[in-house]
Amino acid sequence: MVNLSDMTLSSLAVQGRTENSLPGRPFARSALYTMWTLGAWLLLALAGSPLAQERVMPDWEAHARDLERRYEHLMPPGQYLLLQEGDLTMPSLWMEQTTAHPQGGVLIIHDDGQHPDWPRLIHDLRHHLPDAGWSTLSISIPPRPAPLVPERNREIDEPRPGSAAGSEPNLDFEPEVARRILLGVNELNDRGIQNTVLVGVGTGALYVTRSTVQELQMLAGPDQGIGLVLVGARPGDTAEIMPLLGQLTVPVLDVYLPGDHTNEAARQRRAAINRAGLTEITQVREQAWASANRSGPQVVTRRTWGWLRSNLAGTQRGIPAARAAQEAAEAAAAAAAAEEDDEDNAEADMDPPALPGEAI
Repeated sequence: MVNLSDMTLSSLAVQGRTENSLPGRPFARSALYTMWTLGAWLLLALAGSPLAQERVMPDWEAHARDLERRYEHLMPPGQYLLLQEGDLTMPSLWMEQTTAHPQGGVLIIHDDGQHPDWPRLIHDLRHHLPDAGWSTLSISIPPRPAPLVPERNREIDEPRPGSAAGSEPNLDFEPEVARRILLGVNELNDRGIQNTVLVGVGTGALYVTRSTVQELQMLAGPDQGIGLVLVGARPGDTAEIMPLLGQLTVPVLDVYLPGDHTNEAARQRRAAINRAGLTEITQVREQAWASANRSGPQVVTRRTWGWLRSNLAGTQRGIPAARAAQEAAEAAAAAAAAEEDDEDNAEADMDPPALPGEAI
């Protein structure tokens, strides 16, 4: 372990020798002194000082405050939500569906370094899906932490118990992300939305896949629909996503752009899907995220819209069981009353309504 006082004394000693050996050359003396000082601090950082370790840990509270300031006064009324649970405060953006046939809710998780209204892709998804009957909730995820600098006084091949070398911050970060995703799903459920689709962009693709496998797909059933959309999953996350894909039991759309690394990562994901014998996963390559038509929904939004309509739309899973039973009883009572009042109109009153999504 490098001792700061030793380094300081050494640098001062060098400075003294330099001053004695370079009379009349103040610029050279100053440059050498600066070099030695910077070198001392660099060695301290490489030695794994607590200060260096703290700098790579995310400040989640500061991240939340930044988003609060960004959205509180800029967003239209009703869009900005500050979701809270215990010590967690999560800025989010909500848009309610705008049709007569609500389909469900879409929870959007942005890429690392982005925010819930990131231009073009995230913004387009959350604004245009409501026109297809899907309410959107875009939540904030804090920046992914950088790996800790390994300590010099610990053997390289001796990681801390329960952690991979250089990945210790993930012990706190992964549960934080999972907690935020679950809070978003609960918010949709509290609004009466049980048909839920998670859209993960970039690193968000890994986060939603992990949360779906570990928690959410177990909720899927007659009264709870779950779907997954992966947009531009990062090639660097492929090793983590592949084993998770084989455990999925819900419909999945995997959208990616062409490129050497992305093509290979997509091929590996497809191989994992085939090995698991999964049939509810669709993989699509797009040439661009955005189209020339800037006035309407962009490419990925239209692709997601069409996939939702084919795989998850038009079901009664968007209505909680108790509410569905109540509505069925009310409909039966109304039909019986209509039959008593007017036998001729009873048949028309009993005609089934159009399925949600047919008008889209």
